[in-house]
Amino acid sequence: MNPAPLRLRLPLLLLLAALHFTGASSLLSAQEIRGHVVDAETGLPLEFVNIGVPGLPRGTISDVEGTFVLNVEGLDPRNRIRFSLIGYAAREFTLAELMNQPCPVRMERKPMQLREVEEVYQNQICRADIVKSRAGHLLAISSL
Repeated sequence: MNPAPLRLRLPLLLLLAALHFTGASSLLSAQEIRGHVVDAETGLPLEFVNIGVPGLPRGTISDVEGTFVLNVEGLDPRNRIRFSLIGYAAREFTLAELMNQPCPVRMERKPMQLREVEEVYQNQICRADIVKSRAGHLLAISSL
């Protein structure tokens, strides 16, 4: 065995090992972010949370277990990532914050105030005559 190739490979192997143990390799190759979204109060997973980059056609939703995978290829660390779900306060993080934040993403409940709905009947039926056949099938409805 020739010792020269081993001597050339050793520094490269040491460099790769240093990158791996410092975590730099995961930052260099991060094409996606994986995470988990839960209710801040109960800790239960939140399904169907919208996760996206405002202003860009990039996003995903959390699954029934609250987990998500977001493609971040080509994004700037300053890009904002928004988490939203009806009945919860939206949360936003920069990509850099999200990569350094411990999981899970906790969302706080925020009840929605709905306006009063009033139902108005304009065509009221005063009297209805229902005509049925001998077999019991409805044939006609007439109103006055």
